[in-house]
Amino acid sequence: MAEAAASSGASADAASGGGAAADAGAAANQPWYPETEKDYVTNKGWKAPADVVGSYKSLETLVGADKAGRTIVLPKDDKDVEGIKAFRSKIGVPEAADKYELPAPAGDGGANLVKEASNWFLEAGIPKGAAQAIVQKWNTHMEGLIKAQEAANTAEMNAGLEKLQTEWGNNYDKNTEIAKRAVKIFAESASLSPEEVTQMIGVADAHPAWRKLFASIGQKVMEPGFSSGDANNSLDAGRAQADRKIQELKDKRIANTISQDEYLRQMAILGPQGSGG
Repeated sequence: MAEAAASSGASADAASGGGAAADAGAAANQPWYPETEKDYVTNKGWKAPADVVGSYKSLETLVGADKAGRTIVLPKDDKDVEGIKAFRSKIGVPEAADKYELPAPAGDGGANLVKEASNWFLEAGIPKGAAQAIVQKWNTHMEGLIKAQEAANTAEMNAGLEKLQTEWGNNYDKNTEIAKRAVKIFAESASLSPEEVTQMIGVADAHPAWRKLFASIGQKVMEPGFSSGDANNSLDAGRAQADRKIQELKDKRIANTISQDEYLRQMAILGPQGSGG
């Protein structure tokens, strides 16, 4: 009986061992990857899981684990709308022109320039930070040019005034005052505001050519009352003098001592100076 039992147990163990071996063999024949990924694995040349691990390790070494989420995929071509949109977003191109928030240059036209530049940058796909840096550099450059031009203008004006002072000599202060009075009288007669009159006087005072021009006007057109400082009388005297010349001109034309063309030419000059102008 004992021998039979032993024999039976051995048979059972053998059967059990054989089944396990069969299962192991069947498992070994099963692919280690999902059947749906067969082509992908084959194309990659992976033979075993260890190949996948090695490949991933190489990729991580190339890209860097610290760069995860910061990679950029280039668009397929210029027709890849979504690819281009994703790429521009990654490099910091705003979705709209008003998102650039560019620093405006000095001057009245600064806001319009910023608006135009923002559209240019968006169209060219310039990142926001780069656009701001470019505009800041441009603003600084232009401010330097403006200051340099202002300095050059000031130097030119000062040189002109020094030359005028030499030309006028002892009459410099007197002629300067005559020029200011001429500007004031003519500006007021043109109904300019007090602020505009002050501005015109400032221009004539700073610019040697304008100062010389208005001094000449004051001396030749509005004397004698003008140079004495009587603005109203000087203006009336100037108009009266112009009226006399206009009447003389008319008399000459009636007497036919001057041509019609000459009459019209002189009237174009004298007419605005008279009381009818």
